[in-house]
Amino acid sequence: MILQVIPSSKDPELIYTRQVLSLLSRYDCTVYLDEKYRDRIEPAPFLVFAPCFDADFCIVLGGDGTIMRAARAASERDVPMIEVNLGRIGYLAEIEVEEIEMLSALFTGDYYFEERMMLDATVYRDGKAVLGPICGLNDATCAHGFAPIITDFELYSGGLMVSHYRADGLIISTPTGSTAYAMAAGGPILDTAIRAFCV
Repeated sequence: MILQVIPSSKDPELIYTRQVLSLLSRYDCTVYLDEKYRDRIEPAPFLVFAPCFDADFCIVLGGDGTIMRAARAASERDVPMIEVNLGRIGYLAEIEVEEIEMLSALFTGDYYFEERMMLDATVYRDGKAVLGPICGLNDATCAHGFAPIITDFELYSGGLMVSHYRADGLIISTPTGSTAYAMAAGGPILDTAIRAFCV
């Protein structure tokens, strides 16, 4: 099995990263870590300090921000992720640091996949793409920078106009992101199994 481990700044001494690596060392696997950890992690036969382009699973240690960044990269290669919460809320994480032993399930087959919708956002000016596409697990926000300036928005779906909005911003969220900024702005909470976007 090929695994990619992604530590985060929430583990500055790599304490939890080492716990994960210690557990993985018991199994027949190859683990890829970013080269920047070469001088901070003891070399081992199962460890490779290099980019990974063909992992069976990606193990992410961190908070929701780290998980969202990792989701972008993992989605490009269709690699399933398992998340270990090192953040305060850890809404997106599957397991807590006290449950690191649960990663053994990757080798016993005692797990299931939960698919999550993602979205791509592209900014166009005069018909030309100037930014993107940017992949997102949570949401895409259209706004006038950080200043709350009222702007006119037109929302289209499949080429048909859905609605016109006069607002200081527009949030389009996935079901995963419906509990973040979308909920804070008064939007509904969507079950992650629903195939829909929240505006």
